[in-house]
Amino acid sequence: ITPTQISSAEWIRGSLPTNRIIMTGSHWNLIRFHSQTEVAIRIDDPLFYRDIRVFEAAKKNLPSENQFYRRSFATLITSLDNSLKRLISLDPITEKERITADLMTSDALIRDFLSSKFSDTDASEKRSNQLIYVYYAKPNTKSPYANRPYMKADEAIRPGDMPIFDRYPDRFERIYELPENEVVIWKLIQ
Repeated sequence: ITPTQISSAEWIRGSLPTNRIIMTGSHWNLIRFHSQTEVAIRIDDPLFYRDIRVFEAAKKNLPSENQFYRRSFATLITSLDNSLKRLISLDPITEKERITADLMTSDALIRDFLSSKFSDTDASEKRSNQLIYVYYAKPNTKSPYANRPYMKADEAIRPGDMPIFDRYPDRFERIYELPENEVVIWKLIQ
């Protein structure tokens, strides 16, 4: 992750609404964790930035609010189950600190789930108000993976190429950009 990518994630966290959906080709972890975006969708198709049909297909397949809520709940249950399995093997007399830490982590996971935006009952209204964004960052040439063949095939915007989203100014608006398309964020105009 480059400093410009971290800066873009901080910009997202501070400038975009919390009910955002961000679609990206290869920066899911950056978007999910550094920008604290609850709904980050990774599109694995290498043509995502070059073929508008890939975007359209991904948009049609966005999970509903209920599906996100169910997935979040399943993740919580799995985490709690793993925590309970660890707790069973601990000695409550000699491993009090570890038990306390595990229980506090479980409590935090439960509280996070209950306070998430998905726990509201008015999911359909929120879904209609969500905004969709597309995030692109140039591959980092200093990355140890940069010279591998599968990474070269994933170079989405080559020098001189125009990003596909710029070809549809009535549908996509650039809301964040750095020189030479190092990082670009488009907003889907609804």
